[in-house]
Amino acid sequence: MDADLKDIFDQFRADGTFESAVPYGNGHIHDTFLVITNEKEKDDYILQRLNNRIFKNIPQLQNNIERVTGHLRSKLTAIPGSDLKRECLNLVNSLDGKSWIVDKEKNYWRMYIFISDHRSYNIVDSPDKAFEGGKAIGRFQAMLSDLDGEPLFETIPWFHDIEKRLETFYDKIKQILSIVLNLLKMR
Repeated sequence: MDADLKDIFDQFRADGTFESAVPYGNGHIHDTFLVITNEKEKDDYILQRLNNRIFKNIPQLQNNIERVTGHLRSKLTAIPGSDLKRECLNLVNSLDGKSWIVDKEKNYWRMYIFISDHRSYNIVDSPDKAFEGGKAIGRFQAMLSDLDGEPLFETIPWFHDIEKRLETFYDKIKQILSIVLNLLKMR
């Protein structure tokens, strides 16, 4: 890793001082690091180098996240017993007030408060996990159903367009069938 993670961390308004950072998780889009702070009573953080080869407009990506997390936070605030640090991502702004920075190599970075004592699953291997995941997604969508303003920016064109995905899928099946039929004709 070429970046000085302490230098990147210091460009955000974190509550706590950098002690160490280690690669975190097994995502395949962004480079993610867990930053441990010196003070045990302070939060730790997730620091991400954003993949600007996939996401061409990082400011719009971050604007989407700011709008969604802000809306969720306002909804959760109205629910007695909600834990805003655990139930909603908490972006940490940079020293200049943005939710991202750009380093010397033109890499984009963002930072979140780390949600300690959590579990995430890469594989759904039981009906209970599928049910709980579906319930969480349903709650998330219900809470966003009245998001004000313009539609969110489409960060990857057609990524969530199921009709386009199905069209591409069917086209690939037709191509494969055509190849198979041509091979059978050659026999």
